[in-house]
Amino acid sequence: MAESPSPTAVPEPAPAVVPTPAPDPAKSAPPPAVARGTRSSAAGQTNAMAQVIPWATVGPALRDFWSSTYAPEVAYTDRLTGRFRSWGQILRFTALAASAIVTGLAGFEGSAIRAATALAGGIAVIATGSPSIFRTDQRVATNRAAQQSLLTEGWQFVSGAGTYKVPPTPETATAFITNVEQILVSYTNTYIKTIDEPAPTTTPS
Repeated sequence: MAESPSPTAVPEPAPAVVPTPAPDPAKSAPPPAVARGTRSSAAGQTNAMAQVIPWATVGPALRDFWSSTYAPEVAYTDRLTGRFRSWGQILRFTALAASAIVTGLAGFEGSAIRAATALAGGIAVIATGSPSIFRTDQRVATNRAAQQSLLTEGWQFVSGAGTYKVPPTPETATAFITNVEQILVSYTNTYIKTIDEPAPTTTPS
């Protein structure tokens, strides 16, 4: 008796390959670098931090905050520190030069000499008092302290140091935003109390 042929085995279909979506370059690339000014240390540090943050995983809120608030505030306080330091140095040098002129003209006579001496003396007085009136030293100290606090917070965040404990994550990014906002609030309050606070008014009796 002839044997019936065995049925032909039907090959199983190969599993479908689901293509892995390519990462969005806009989400994984660091934010635009902060332009370097004449004092490039602060901008260079924030740009260096931005290069090591895993932007694709920390979330878009940090990217927006970094570009709109953190990096610009670091650059702003750095710029003000340099500006007010330069003003203070110029005013002090002007006062010193005017005082030297007054001293040098002291032994001469004549109306022109007296006028020049009076002019130089007035310049010396104004230049000597201006740093105190405009509080350039306090402005330098306040902006410098805020800049250093912001940079310290940034480096602790990217390195997982201090209160962060681990490298950047969405959770530590939220904590970083909160801490930076507190630093900026303290900076503003210090500026108002020690620099921009108006002189008290006296009520006539």
